[in-house]
Amino acid sequence: MQTMKPQLTAGDSSGNGNLEKVRDILFGNQIREFDKKFNRLEERFLKECTNLRNDTKKRLDSLEAYIKQEIESLTIEIKTQQTASEEALKELNQSTKDITKSLETETKKRLESLDS
Repeated sequence: MQTMKPQLTAGDSSGNGNLEKVRDILFGNQIREFDKKFNRLEERFLKECTNLRNDTKKRLDSLEAYIKQEIESLTIEIKTQQTASEEALKELNQSTKDITKSLETETKKRLESLDS
């Protein structure tokens, strides 16, 4: 039995090489075809990922530009409305002062006319 073990071990190493040759003969074409298909799929997948990444970046850049433009437009509109409100308030204050002055003058005149 001991003599068989070394023979099996030696046979196993040369058998492995033979087994690989047999596998290559039987399945070599199929494995190469699967490798080609897998490589094509991998290339297509990477290309699609790159396209998706680029498309997403373009859309996000476009969205960012649109949002910035809208914010800028709203800021300008708010400043315009604020300026208009401040001017209207000044006019209202001046009008109130003018009316108050006019009423004071009219009141004085009537009081003087009543006194005389």
